Amino acid sequence: MQQSNTVNKDNKWLPLLRFIESIQRGDHWIYNATLTGCSPVFSNINVSIPESQSKLIVIYGDNSSGKSFFAKLMATEALHDTGIHSYIVSMAQRTASYGKMFFGNESFKSTGVCSISATLRCLESAIKDEKTALVVLDEPDVGLSDYYSPALGEHIGQKLNGFSDNKMMIVISHSKHLLSGLLGSYQGNCIEFGINTEMSLSDWSKRTERATIEELLELQGLSSNIRNAISDVKPKTKQSMI
Repeated sequence: MQQSNTVNKDNKWLPLLRFIESIQRGDHWIYNATLTGCSPVFSNINVSIPESQSKLIVIYGDNSSGKSFFAKLMATEALHDTGIHSYIVSMAQRTASYGKMFFGNESFKSTGVCSISATLRCLESAIKDEKTALVVLDEPDVGLSDYYSPALGEHIGQKLNGFSDNKMMIVISHSKHLLSGLLGSYQGNCIEFGINTEMSLSDWSKRTERATIEELLELQGLSSNIRNAISDVKPKTKQSMI
């Protein structure tokens, strides 16, 4: 884990930043208890906090690494009782089973088109809200091809550049294409939060190695283990599911 910098004590986002620093220091560990013993759910968390204030947190890592779980903690536990509103674009809401409930006729559109619609709607709602707000984009490019993902990332970065000081964004992604577009257009620095990786965001996004078939087949079991270990976390703050 990288060393963090001291956060501004006057920062309205201090509870969130302190929470991230506590994770970085190893103050909180999550274990998966079984009949044969306990093991850490997350093998490594790599956090880097810039010296100057940032409006962006990027949570990165491979599939089923627990990225969405940490975003949930940041949007609920860390900001509990702060009065900060969260606008959340959840990946689950863009699947076929939830599409009709949340998007009406859009449920007949592709998942990628629903992702674009949900992301744009979320950004516009947060920008119009004059109150302090946290925007959480969970895999915003799900369903989009590599051709379109960088453009969506670029658009998110441009909108983020226009955020007022009382707005902050968390982007959860394993897409190098989305992140390249986002970081290429966003004019500020970001807090990096890598799950189960020792790589910085820059190094992780440049990886060229591929998973083996054995690792692919193990992914389903890994996802179930993480989901079972973290399923008891409940939201505590006011949220809008876009």
